[in-house]
Parts: sequence; structure tokens; C-alpha cells
Amino acid sequence: MTAKIIQLPVFSGPATGNEILEVSQGGGGSFQIAMTLLQSLRPINTISSGGTTTIGPAQYGDFLVTTTAAVTINLPSALLRNGVSVSIIAATTSTPNITIAPFAGQTIFGLSNNLTIGNSYGAFTLWPNATGLGDWYQK
Repeated sequence: MTAKIIQLPVFSGPATGNEILEVSQGGGGSFQIAMTLLQSLRPINTISSGGTTTIGPAQYGDFLVTTTAAVTINLPSALLRNGVSVSIIAATTSTPNITIAPFAGQTIFGLSNNLTIGNSYGAFTLWPNATGLGDWYQK
């Protein structure tokens, strides 16, 4: 089944999450869903050992790093994310060692450098910019 959003709520201020989206089922009618429900459907991906993790273009959700071993997280191409963010969270009380690397030829905050999370419970939510060469930024 292919579904698409056919009506977005009108925002008069910051979103509260209680807004309702109407979604088409491709000719089979439509249904409404609360934005809070969509947010709760984000899967949790746990990284519990050191090494390198590469996030796939269609691998969505939040990435919780529960180890203090060195972890490198390779971002997917921003051009293939369809506007969906990536959240990487250090879910440990000890000092984490997390490196976030951009996809080849792309940038994070306009820089080709890696990001690091070195604080307990530190986090980044990165949003893809699919224009030009692709970039990751923070809202």
C-alpha cells in the first residue's frame, strides 16, 4: 500500500503534536492520524558494542548508544533521507566516545569534519538538506 499525506494542519505557532494529519491510501480512501502517534512510531535502534555502525538511507528512528567503547556512526546520504532526521543519543552515565561521520562528500553543519559526543546523555538530532551536494544540519 502506498500512502501519502494529503492534508497538513495549519500551524499558528509551534507544533504541539496534537495536530491531525490526513493520509491517502492511494485511491482506497483516507484516514486521519495524530502527529503524536507518528512520533511514537519511531523505532529505537540500540548500539551496545564498540565499532562502526552505518545507518542505511531508510533506517529510521533514534540511535541509542549504550556502550562507552569507541563507536563511529556513518550517516547515510542526506539526499536519500526524504527529510527524515537522525537522532543519536549517548544513553550512558559514563563518558561515551561517539564519532558521527558524514556520508562521503557531504557535510555536517557545512563542515566536512566529524562530530563527537563525549558527554553522558549528549545527543544530536540532525536533519538532511537534500539540495546541492547534501548536508546535515541541526534545527
